[in-house]
Amino acid sequence: MTMLYSILLTHHLDRTKINNTYDCGGRFGNIFIRNLVAEHIAQKNNLYMTYDRYDEMKRLGIQLFIGTNTYEETLWITDENIDSIIFEETVFDQYAKHRNLFFRQTMYNPFHANEYAWCQTSSIASHIRNIINQNQRIVLHNPYQKRYNKNNDLFIHVRLGDIVEHQFHLEYEYYDRAIQTIYESDAYRNNVHSNNVSYITSDSINHEICQRLIQKYQLVISDRDEIDTLQFGSTCQHILLSQGTFSWLIGLVSFYSHVYYPKMKVKWHGNIFVFPDWHSLESN
Repeated sequence: MTMLYSILLTHHLDRTKINNTYDCGGRFGNIFIRNLVAEHIAQKNNLYMTYDRYDEMKRLGIQLFIGTNTYEETLWITDENIDSIIFEETVFDQYAKHRNLFFRQTMYNPFHANEYAWCQTSSIASHIRNIINQNQRIVLHNPYQKRYNKNNDLFIHVRLGDIVEHQFHLEYEYYDRAIQTIYESDAYRNNVHSNNVSYITSDSINHEICQRLIQKYQLVISDRDEIDTLQFGSTCQHILLSQGTFSWLIGLVSFYSHVYYPKMKVKWHGNIFVFPDWHSLESN
């Protein structure tokens, strides 16, 4: 058995670590992607599956599948095998069919290795978008749904937090140029709605970058929890993204918006900003 598709005997594992997405690393954006990958496999196996942040996914309008079956063998899911398991039927039939799932978890790994399952590939990003675009529950569950297509607002997400220490964050100049580009675009200037509002949200709203942007453009701070941020932000007509899975997720659920994102030379996450209808902007 190749290590690419490692099959573990279930009775050798801690059963609390299989068929769930808990303790696998990352915040809500990472968890969101992993949950939908797990659900895809669970549906094909009628697999009993539990999910991290399940209630928040449901609040967003996503009812994740929970099956009934468990199996004697368990497939170890990694970034090296996830694309083939999802998209190649022969691989799925050989390695994933009628087996439990084990995602590499933060505090538990029988092989003492460091393979995580972030599931952030371009193919999975496109696959998830197809799923989301077919889910009208997300629109119907949005408490701000009356705002769709009835404003000319701009929603800016600035990802800072832990990536600042490693200097992976985007500089002030990216946001400054991007805001001006959006304000000068035909999509913005030709919109008939008045009283435009530009909002900003960030995991580090007091950072100098955010404060400079707020002062220069008279931005309104959007201080909401993660789900409310997604729901409100997605109803704005123009969306300016930064980096990371949560920023990507804001764009993903912005069904009726003009979405702008940075063209990255160095990525600290997977290749998920791949949608041709989104507008890429130079990041430096």
